[in-house]
Amino acid sequence: MRRVQQGERFTVTRNGVPVADLIPHKDSGPDRPPRFVPVAQIAAGISELPRWDAERFVHELEDLASAIDDSDTDKWRAAT
Repeated sequence: MRRVQQGERFTVTRNGVPVADLIPHKDSGPDRPPRFVPVAQIAAGISELPRWDAERFVHELEDLASAIDDSDTDKWRAAT
């Protein structure tokens, strides 16, 4: 891990077949999303979400079902 931290890259193999690359971690930047988010930040974000109850969830599912036209996606139905 020290060598990776210093910039080296390694290919991990299993039975001689490459299965993974071990490379130095890159910090996130303005053009990339963060690769690690602290649990406290996730918890804070969740607490700001609107509350859902079962009735609201059912209404959202119904709205979604009525908004989607998937009649052309079942190729087997058309063949019978």
